[in-house]
Amino acid sequence: MPSALHFFARGDPPARAVSRAARPGCGAAEAAASLEELRARQRGMTPALAALVDAPGVTDILINGGRAWVERGSGLVRTDVGISCEAEARRCAIRMASACGVRLDDASPIADGTLPGGVRVHAVLAPISGSGTLLSLRVLGTRRLGVADLEERGTLPPPVGALVRALIAARANVLVSGATGSGKTTLLSAALALVPDSERIVCIEEVPEIAPAHPHCVHLI
Repeated sequence: MPSALHFFARGDPPARAVSRAARPGCGAAEAAASLEELRARQRGMTPALAALVDAPGVTDILINGGRAWVERGSGLVRTDVGISCEAEARRCAIRMASACGVRLDDASPIADGTLPGGVRVHAVLAPISGSGTLLSLRVLGTRRLGVADLEERGTLPPPVGALVRALIAARANVLVSGATGSGKTTLLSAALALVPDSERIVCIEEVPEIAPAHPHCVHLI
């Protein structure tokens, strides 16, 4: 009997692939595990990596060969993503690049892309990387936060929120800078949501991340 991966590779959706490959007496737990694996494979990931990407609070995942770290807002912590060696990391990086629709191989050893669902992927292969395959995943939040939301959460003190509103109202030129994962994109998206609906916003980015809650926003990549 062909495996679920066989049917998936031939174009079947994950659920149908699992159903066609199910052996007699297959239990619900086994079928669920197979489905989880195929859904992870759709994004080029291992099941453990996909589960971590989907976990609440995760913002960044870094993979250096067979080692991995996760950022949940309080610093990088070692973790397990089901990748134990350089060869597995390389295969995972190539699959994820393919899922993003970009090329990653010896002739093109650097790739940037975005997976469906808004996970930003940056991958580098040896010999450009002297530390083996490097993967950086940025998990973008699905909820669009406004300035008021940031104030309620304590991210923006009220005086800073008032300053942001005043800068947008004055159409001022503003530079937003900060460390990785510090909330630059969140703040910029929240600020742009304050732009009047009668205005048009044009976002020019290398990889799409800015997502203001605004009715007339276009993106140039």
